[in-house]
Amino acid sequence: MYDFGQALKGLACLKTINLNFEAVGLYKVFTDEGLINICQGLRNHPSLRSFSLDCRRNEKISRSGLERLGQVLKTMLSLEAFKLNLFRCTGICDEAIQAMMQSIQSSPSLKSLDFNFEECQKISDVGLRGLSQGLNPSLQSIKLSFSKCEMMTNKGLQSLGQSLAEIKDLRNLSLTYLECSNISDTGVGSIAEALKKLVSLQSLRIELTHCQVTGEGMQNLGQALMSLGSLKHLSLNFQENGINDEGLQNLHEGLTRLMALQSLCLNFKGNDEMTDMGIQSLGLGLRTLGGLKKMELDFYSCQAITDKGMKHVGLALRNMVSLEELKLSFYGCKEITDKGMEKLCYGLKSFRALQDIELNFCSSKVSDYGLHCITRVLERHLFLKNIDLRFDYCKEIRKTRLKRERFCKGLLSRLPYVKRINVYCL
Repeated sequence: MYDFGQALKGLACLKTINLNFEAVGLYKVFTDEGLINICQGLRNHPSLRSFSLDCRRNEKISRSGLERLGQVLKTMLSLEAFKLNLFRCTGICDEAIQAMMQSIQSSPSLKSLDFNFEECQKISDVGLRGLSQGLNPSLQSIKLSFSKCEMMTNKGLQSLGQSLAEIKDLRNLSLTYLECSNISDTGVGSIAEALKKLVSLQSLRIELTHCQVTGEGMQNLGQALMSLGSLKHLSLNFQENGINDEGLQNLHEGLTRLMALQSLCLNFKGNDEMTDMGIQSLGLGLRTLGGLKKMELDFYSCQAITDKGMKHVGLALRNMVSLEELKLSFYGCKEITDKGMEKLCYGLKSFRALQDIELNFCSSKVSDYGLHCITRVLERHLFLKNIDLRFDYCKEIRKTRLKRERFCKGLLSRLPYVKRINVYCL
């Protein structure tokens, strides 16, 4: 195999190195020996500021390779950013993470860590504890993914929360635990306690799907949000949990304190206990976010949401005059009708600079009239660039393909900046 370590030795002093072994088709043959050779080459770049290594789907990298990598990066006194992608690397275990982090924790200039351990099935709470203990208090950005690491539990999040609480200058935090079914409200509570102390945080992303989170977890998170007045970007993905109306009520109280928020993404897909009452509570919180420029709401398959819920969404949108991008998904909400579209349009009228809109009301009771209401409102927004309307499986919509084409052409003629229009009505 090509000696990347030798190649690095022959290059002039680099500030940024990005190695992706999947992109060049070497992910199956790359081993610890190859990683150690790369480490030897890195020594020729003492002024390195950013290092990214992508070894996804590798089966041969293990503890010895990561331990050596940590030792070398420790000597890089100018290193500010380290990104490591070990997606589905079956040889990575708790001991490998611990060995690497023991060295990295003393790296003096490190500001950003981005680690992907998705589908590393040998990693457990022990590995997360080792990683947490190695987090440098000077870090400003942390991105961690342990999706489908089935041995991860609340204990791991407790260790992580304790360490995060000590990183006072943290600006960006992203935690992804998709399909970690052993995580529940207790784990969310541990992270929430840490968040209360991270008052400098500007961007927060938490993804806990197919877990055991309920209204109690949302209560802890909502209370934590009250301390994050500097937050500009918030993304919460709690798809397929056990969150109900009470959970949205608990969350809305925290949203009211986020006066600096510019983008918001909430995904509660598959939490089928949510009703119009929950949307009403959430809407009250959203009304205070007048400075939002981007918002995404996903309530896919929350079938108890009806036109009443759309009324509260419309009322919330009414205050978001600065919104530039809007995505709403109520796919499978079978009780939403044209009346709901009328209520929604009440809010859509208020935007001054809307550029992108995506509405998904597939499998609802919306008819041609409801679609017409949406169209009439969109015609007002002259700065629109991208329109995506999805009304598949709406049996009341009778538009033929020819009528839809005329419909799109009509919008194009009235909106001078539009680049893309998609209308789906299967």
